Amino acid sequence: MENYGNQGISFSTVGLGNAARYDKDFLIALAERGNGAFQYAATAEELVPLILEEFQKFQQTVIPSFELVIEEIAGEIRRFCRVSPEIKIFDPPIVEGEKTTLSCGSLQQGVSQLYLLDIITPPQPGTGKRRLCDISVASAGTMGPSACVTIEYTDEESRLSQPMRREVESWIDLLQVFVTQGKIEASLKAGDLKKTRVLLNNARGITRRLGESGKTRLLDDIAERLQRGEPISEDELTRAKLASKKTKVLT
Repeated sequence: MENYGNQGISFSTVGLGNAARYDKDFLIALAERGNGAFQYAATAEELVPLILEEFQKFQQTVIPSFELVIEEIAGEIRRFCRVSPEIKIFDPPIVEGEKTTLSCGSLQQGVSQLYLLDIITPPQPGTGKRRLCDISVASAGTMGPSACVTIEYTDEESRLSQPMRREVESWIDLLQVFVTQGKIEASLKAGDLKKTRVLLNNARGITRRLGESGKTRLLDDIAERLQRGEPISEDELTRAKLASKKTKVLT
C-alpha cells in the first residue's frame, strides 16, 4: 500500500456505521500509507458528500507525488509531520549518507500544505545564525533548486516573541492535541480513567486557548460523560480523533 502512495496513487478508506464493529485504527493507517484519507460516516446518507470530497481531491491533484530532500543536516530528525490541511505523522525518512528523503504525497490545486520538521541540534556556543541544512523539492525524478535553511540563536526577548514564532507554536499545539487524542483512546481502553481525565484536561486547555470551539466541544462531551460514569462509544472517539486531525486551511 505504501508503494501506491509513493507512486502518486491515492487509496482512501471509509468507516460506515458503528465504529465498534470495525478496526478504525487499521483503516486510518491503511489510508495514510496509501496517501489517502480515512472518512467516517455514521449513516449511508453521510457517506455521499464524503465520496464527493475524495473525488474532488482527485480532480484537483496537480502533483501526484513529491518529496523533500534534506542534505548535510546539522542535527537529527526526530519527527516529520504535515499539519495543514490535516495532520499526518510520517514514517521515519529514508537516509542515504548525507541525504535524507521525505515522501510527502500529493498536491492539490489551490490547497496549501504546511509541514513541520522536528530537528534535534547539538548545543551551540553564543548567539547568531547557524546553517541547519539544504532543502529541495523533487517530483517525477526532477530535483528543484536547493535552499539553505538557517536558524538563529538569541537571548533577546523581542526576537523570541515574533509573530512567526507564535504561529509555529500554535501548529505545534494542534499537533499535540492530535497526539493526546490517541493517548486518550489508549487510556480509556486500558481502563485508566484518572489518566484519561488528565489528558482530556490538557487537550481542552490547548483547544480553548487556540479558539478551536469544535474540538473543545467534542472533548467536553467526552469529559462530561466520564464525570457521569457513562461509557464512551467508539463513534464518539472516532469523531473526536478525526476532528483533532483536521486543521485550518492556509490561505
